[in-house]
Amino acid sequence: MPKQNQIRAVHTLIHIGCGANPNIDEYISLAEHVWLIDADTEVLDKLEEIIQAPESESYRNIHTRLA
Repeated sequence: MPKQNQIRAVHTLIHIGCGANPNIDEYISLAEHVWLIDADTEVLDKLEEIIQAPESESYRNIHTRLA
C-alpha cells in the first residue's frame, strides 16, 4: 500500500469483498475513485447509507456494486 504522503497515488481502488466496515477514509486518501464490491445486499445497503449521507461530500467518488 502506498505511503500516506503519496496522496491519491492511484486513479481507482477496487475492494472486492469489502464487508460492512471498509476503511473508506483511508481509501479516499489513496485513490480518486473507490469501488466497494460485496455479495451481501445488507452490506451494500449499509454502505449506500454511509456514502449518500448529506455530510459525506468527500464520499462523492465512492461507488458500490453487488457482485
